[in-house]
Amino acid sequence: MESDVGERLLHQACGRTQWKDDAGWGGHATYLYDHAGDAIDSRQRLSTVREQAEDALWLVPALALQQPSRPDDAGQQSAATPTRETLMCRRCERETTHRFRGAETGPTDKWAGQPIWDCRVCGTSRHGPNPS
Repeated sequence: MESDVGERLLHQACGRTQWKDDAGWGGHATYLYDHAGDAIDSRQRLSTVREQAEDALWLVPALALQQPSRPDDAGQQSAATPTRETLMCRRCERETTHRFRGAETGPTDKWAGQPIWDCRVCGTSRHGPNPS
């Protein structure tokens, strides 16, 4: 992390993280962990980790996806129905892959049947195009 590239990468990761000590914290799409695998979820914790490091710190970019299993998914879509779409996520504030969840059901006919898509990064739901 002492290199220019490492500092830029850390700066970008910090810019995408909603810290626990920020107002309006509700989870985030970018996660930082220390060498033991414990979450670094506040700026104070990140400062402490950096100050207490005895050796050079490493920043290792990684990507992990988690797909929750939902019992109501069985039989909802055929294999021919596209279930992934790149859409603008309002929480992530960027284009991310979304997964088709199903159609809106509710008391008003205005929104009934509207396709619901979930962001694969943060889980935020949104209306989107009909999967065809």
